[in-house]
Amino acid sequence: SSALSKVVQLTGFSDEIYAETYVTVRQSDVLLDFLLVNQTDSTLQNVCIELSTSGDLRLNEKPNPLTLAPSGFCLAKAALKVKSTDNG
Repeated sequence: SSALSKVVQLTGFSDEIYAETYVTVRQSDVLLDFLLVNQTDSTLQNVCIELSTSGDLRLNEKPNPLTLAPSGFCLAKAALKVKSTDNG
């Protein structure tokens, strides 16, 4: 089975937290691999990635809150499931 993949930038390069996600779509599964980079000199605690879905998407796996060390980075994952698709 073939998959479609794309990197999507979620924040700007000058934001306190730089975030991007690698999106992989495989049949009815959407996998999100997040990269979060703390661009400050402070430890950031309880960093949450909030995802909301609409339509026929369901959140299967939600990222846990993270702690980002000063100038550190973290990887997180989320998984969505497409419940139904329309032709066309």
